[in-house]
Amino acid sequence: MREEEVQRYGRQILLRELGGRGQRRLMEARVEARSDSPAMESALTYLRAGGTQVGEGGSVLLTTQPSSTPGAVVVVSGGVAWKSAAACTACWEKLLASLPSSAGPSVLVGSLAALAVQRLILGWAEPLGLLAWDGERLVSRSAERCAVHSST
Repeated sequence: MREEEVQRYGRQILLRELGGRGQRRLMEARVEARSDSPAMESALTYLRAGGTQVGEGGSVLLTTQPSSTPGAVVVVSGGVAWKSAAACTACWEKLLASLPSSAGPSVLVGSLAALAVQRLILGWAEPLGLLAWDGERLVSRSAERCAVHSST
């Protein structure tokens, strides 16, 4: 990293869990965004501030519409749903069915989406996850499993 990057991201680099290698991974990653909703703009602001590039062909797709893209996806709507590239597509479809359509506070949902993206980039996220806005607060919902994975 260049000296100005070390100075800019110094507080993040000092975090034992992240360090220089984690910061480099965030800086080398690219996120593709599909939407211009207020929550999406909030997420992109946080991602850029953390050093992540935003553009076409990203390693993570950030969208407001459910997607079955084979790579990692974060859906921002009435909460935040995410899947890693290795997650089961059928389990992902079941999880998306439980994502509420009512929008939560834009800054809150956007910041959670940015956090989900960063966790996917760093390999810290569960393969599937959902934080939904219930009208008053965020509620973590466990992922329903498909027929193949429901017995495991």
